[in-house]
Amino acid sequence: MLDSFLPNEMCTLIKGTPIPSHDTDDSFCWGLSGSCSFTTKSATWKAHDIPSDVQTAWEFAWIWKLDIMPKLKVFLWQIYHDV
Repeated sequence: MLDSFLPNEMCTLIKGTPIPSHDTDDSFCWGLSGSCSFTTKSATWKAHDIPSDVQTAWEFAWIWKLDIMPKLKVFLWQIYHDV
């Protein structure tokens, strides 16, 4: 049934997901952060294929700490990234 809606690779992953042998409550956990909470940082790192164990200091982090309108922060970020 899944095969008619999803690619074969995805069907294989879904079918290969283990089912617990004992009754357990469902829970939500973002697996890309240590706290199991979703963060835009971990999502961005995943989108850019940056390993989660790499901790780098970004030289333009000061942009996000400026007390200016968010659209100006994004504009500055774009300038520094040649976007």
